[in-house]
Amino acid sequence: MSDKKVYIFPSCASKLFDNNHKETMIYKLESILRKLNYEVIFLNLTNECCGLMYDSMGQKKIAEKKLKNIIKKINALTGNSNAPILVENSSCVLEILAYEKLEEELPNFKETIAFIHNELKNYPLKKQKITAMLHVNCSVTKLKKGGEVVSLAKRCVSEIIIPNDILCCGFAGSKGFTNPELNINALKNLREQIPESCHIGYTCLETCALGFSKHSGIPYSSIYHLLDESM
Repeated sequence: MSDKKVYIFPSCASKLFDNNHKETMIYKLESILRKLNYEVIFLNLTNECCGLMYDSMGQKKIAEKKLKNIIKKINALTGNSNAPILVENSSCVLEILAYEKLEEELPNFKETIAFIHNELKNYPLKKQKITAMLHVNCSVTKLKKGGEVVSLAKRCVSEIIIPNDILCCGFAGSKGFTNPELNINALKNLREQIPESCHIGYTCLETCALGFSKHSGIPYSSIYHLLDESM
């Protein structure tokens, strides 16, 4: 058993996408961490939420209550461990990091992209001789970790293309499921920017990947898929 441990608590999105499936983003994150010789421990928080869903609907008090509750349960499950705590979804990371008492109440919580970027700093990633589209999603941009995503992608493929004027996929959390026109409008100029030599794309969230795959004509998956393939 490894002497390095890391805790992961699955986001609501990962539960929606079935975190037991080997092609989901959370499974790929787990695979990356295991290749880095971490013992990966999933926290059993089946019915818990970081509060993002409520916050996005303007229900601030409920959102804060949910976040405080999940922090309390994480601490109960991890005890006095100094192991890092991660969540695979960058939107949830952004929500949690905004909590003013986080450093005091959950000091081992880490921003996932920065954590993986640092852990892979000296890892010999295999570069594929392909061209790939890349989208840095809204929450990663707000976290100011887009540079890390681009840096990681450049280590894995020979050429990346970041489309012009597409800062947001338009999925807007879960709104893309009920208001597809948001997604359609946001990505209307995407397909014309993809060269014939490019057959794959990467982003940072599974919901973003859904929209990009539908409107680009090529499959998109998460940056964790690319990293896992390159290890």
